[in-house]
Order: sequence, then C-alpha cells, then structure tokens
Amino acid sequence: MSAAELIEDALTQLKWFSPDVQKAALLRIARVQTVTSPAEARETLEKGLAMPPGMDAHKGFAHLSRVMIAAVHPELLATVPPPAHQGAGFSHLGHELARVMKDHGHLSYLRKYVLQGAPLSEVPMSGIQSSIRDTGDPEEQGLLLRRALAVWRVNRERPHNREHLAVYVMFRDYGKVLPHAEAQAAVSEIVDALLARADSPVSGTVGQLVFTSSRSLELFQMWHLLELESERADKVLAANPELAKALTRYPKGMESLQEEVRAKQAKLPPPDAKKRGYIMAGSSQADFDYGHALLNAEETTDFSEPLKYAEASYREDSDEKFPNRALKEFWPSGAKYKSVFRRMGRILGDSAEQHLDEIPDSDLRLLAQIELAAGLCGLPELGSMTQSMRPRRPSML
Repeated sequence: MSAAELIEDALTQLKWFSPDVQKAALLRIARVQTVTSPAEARETLEKGLAMPPGMDAHKGFAHLSRVMIAAVHPELLATVPPPAHQGAGFSHLGHELARVMKDHGHLSYLRKYVLQGAPLSEVPMSGIQSSIRDTGDPEEQGLLLRRALAVWRVNRERPHNREHLAVYVMFRDYGKVLPHAEAQAAVSEIVDALLARADSPVSGTVGQLVFTSSRSLELFQMWHLLELESERADKVLAANPELAKALTRYPKGMESLQEEVRAKQAKLPPPDAKKRGYIMAGSSQADFDYGHALLNAEETTDFSEPLKYAEASYREDSDEKFPNRALKEFWPSGAKYKSVFRRMGRILGDSAEQHLDEIPDSDLRLLAQIELAAGLCGLPELGSMTQSMRPRRPSML
C-alpha cells in the first residue's frame, strides 16, 4: 500500500483500539497527512488533542502533543498548556520543538515562536540560533540577538544551564548588527555575570590547552566579546594567569582556534561520500548494539537484526509476571518498532509493509504502520519518550 492507503487503513481500524492508542495514532497520523492529505491534517491533529489520554494524564502525552503540534500546525502551540516544569527536561523540550519545526518546514513560524510565541523561560536558544542563521535581514538579526539576551537573563541562574555559550557565539557572529553602545552594554552585562559567579575547578581541554578553572575556560570561550571593552580585557587578563597563558597560544581565543582548525581541514583530502559520521546515545550496551544494528540495516537493507532487538524489548514489556504498565505509545519496544518501520519505509519502500505481521502486538503494529507511512513520505524521525512502569520484583534474601 502507498502512504495514503496505509493511513486510510489505520483510520478505518481506529475504532477497535483503546482511547490512548487512538489518541497516539491520531496525533501521528496528522503528521503524515501533512504530505498525503494536507487539508485534513489540522482536523486530525485537533481530534487527537481533544481525546482524553487514558490512564494518568502523565507527561508523555503532554510531550507528544506539543511535538506533533510543532510538526503539523505550530500556531496551535499557544493554545496548549506546556507540561509541568521539569527542570532540564523542560528546557530540552523547547529545543526539540525548535528542531521539529525546522525539520518540517515551519521556518517562518519558528522565528515568530522564538520572538513572540513562547514565554522567555521556554524559548529554545537553539531556535534563536537557527533563525538568526537563516535570515539575512540585519534588523531581524538584531531582534533575535536581543531576544537571546533576554532568554539568557531569565535562565542564567538555572543549574547546569549552558545557554550562555550560545549567546557568546551569536554575539561573535552577529554582534555588529547592534549599535556599538548597545552591544558594549550587553557584553558588560555578560562579563559581569560571569565574574560574579564563583570560580570552580574543571578538567577540560580546548584544542591543545588544558583548563583547571571554569572562569578561565569561559573567558577564553568569550574572549572575542571583550574586544569591545579593551580596558576591562586587560584587567581580566591580569587576574587570570591561566587565561593569559591560553591566549599566548590562541590570541583571539576560540576564534583563533577555529581559524587553525579550518586551515588544517583545508589541507585534508575530500571526505569519502560513502562514509558517514553519527552520534549515538543510550543508557546500556544493548542500546548501542541496537543503534549499530539500525545503521547496518540502512546500509545492507536487511532489517532482520533491529527487528530482533525490538522483539526482545517487547518480550520485556509484555512479561506476564512483571509487565510494563505504561501506555503502549510509550513502551520502549514500541519506540523501536516505530523507528525501524519508518526507516524501512524510507529505504525499502512499500515492500516493507509485509513485515508488519512480524509485530506480535496489534497496538504496536498500528503505530508502526503509521510510522511506515511517515517513512514512505520521507518525514524525519522524531524523538521518543519511553516509560517503564513495572511492579517491584521480590527481593532475593
């Protein structure tokens, strides 16, 4: 079947499934309909949003709903309350929404979202960076730079917040679009905030440099900004000998380091188009093994190995004595099946449909069928939130 036929078939089946599976399916179907039947996508999305989430209105559906809105019709984000504040995860969701909007072609709304649509505490710095790179309008770049500074002010006291690094980079690349006095005042504020924070020991390397002071490391990363304040730069240099030593090697800080890297890269032979790099994340060796199996399957077009990992994960989720009581949309095995079938659709085409019968669970099969259609449409993969809610195993005495 074609992508449109797979989606039509999924919609026909929906009435036989539980409300939580129907909700997840409608949200995912809406994304595919942006390609197969754009006029119907918003209505399907709103129908999915309106359905109750079933067992426990937990953060899973709050997350999934916002991601699908970002993919289908991001203007609706303003009508859906954000998930309860979840520390670092809350900030991560904002970055994910920005990526999803960009990947699904909503660039104009992404700029509107980061400038006006989201509260400062939610604005993803990655969304501002993406927008400021994509626009060639100096006036809009100035607006985005001011927004980045406002977001930094709101989040700078948040634990483990690293968004100041993004501000350093944006001011390095685009600071000249602001009036000199305004840019200088912003730099003063950024430097004041850095110097007001307690220094702490680190063990970090940048190029050939080794840093033991977090303050010296950050000052090195933002040294290009201090060019706007030469008098202060001299004082900062005198108070931070580790920084002074680093700048004898790289006089313009990170800018010098990047110039050296670019010069070395220019001397290298062109990369082999058949080879690719990748970043892989996981919490266990099994996760990495599964990731490698996926990559190998994409090259060989044989997906039997990743399907075995998905089946093994399903056996854990459906274990009779210790079953996963989370909603099936969030089962780890479901995430694997959805990912595998989206890739199969992209690489194998409609012949991948014959493998749906290998999924032993009808709920997971329906959701995988929708992602197969997404793959046939060439839609990008979305991150999955997974949950494992199991009864406690008896302790062994």
